Amino acid sequence: MNAKIEFRKIRTFAEVISISAVFVQKNFVGLFKSVMLIALPFMLIALAINVLLTIAVIPTDFLLQNSTQTANLFFLVFVYLLLFGLSVMVFFGVIYSYILLYIRYPDAGRITVRAVYRKVFHDIWLYAVTTVMMSLLMVSLYFFSILLGTVHFLLGGIAFCGLIYMAVGLSFIFMVRLVERRGFIGGFYRSLYLIREHWWQTFLMYLVASCITFSLVSLPGFFLTFSLRFIDLFETGIYIYAIVMQTLFFAFYFFVFATNLIVTAFQYFALVELKEGVGMMQRVERIGG
Repeated sequence: MNAKIEFRKIRTFAEVISISAVFVQKNFVGLFKSVMLIALPFMLIALAINVLLTIAVIPTDFLLQNSTQTANLFFLVFVYLLLFGLSVMVFFGVIYSYILLYIRYPDAGRITVRAVYRKVFHDIWLYAVTTVMMSLLMVSLYFFSILLGTVHFLLGGIAFCGLIYMAVGLSFIFMVRLVERRGFIGGFYRSLYLIREHWWQTFLMYLVASCITFSLVSLPGFFLTFSLRFIDLFETGIYIYAIVMQTLFFAFYFFVFATNLIVTAFQYFALVELKEGVGMMQRVERIGG
């Protein structure tokens, strides 16, 4: 039996990246099944609504036809965005819940899709509140940087750098709230505290992980875009091909992007251990007991 991976451990930049890849390799089947059976259905429903939207706006003068159709269109757009956001939120929940169950269970083989599902929806309001609050904060900071940019481009640039700093600094907020059971404000300050003095390391870590993700999804994405250039979807009646390919691409992208979240989790535990030695104290207590 392969030894379990220890999360509560101080790790260097390279060690976090490498152990994240090892974790994905060792838990590929469990992660894949959980993402496909829990998170993907929400994405499929969102994509189905996207099909309706695509078909609905075939006429270029659609919005000029009548107010009822226009209202229905905007309702579909709202439902699509809501479901798409929900699918992303559940995806985050699946990855983080799997990690927490992995830490909790002595045998990783005991982690089932049902257990992950229960864990995700047990904390669904935590994910929902955190997602909404973080989205509002990031969008506000983004528009604030644009507003300052209209005054002077240097002010806009400084504000945008602040946005990037906050995005990296608050990347631990889900893990903080899940592991330490803090409120949003407490998680906000705790995440910034942990990232302090380690911001550049964490930023570069995310940059490397994102480059790896991009390299893996760029070729399938290019193939999808290239193939659709030669298809007149609405006259040939094979727009289903585009939807199937888009669904497969999103499913692949979802799973590949999971590596970024796993990197975040390992970095969170590494910094907690570096600053507070929680894992070391727990091991000492077990030895003493």
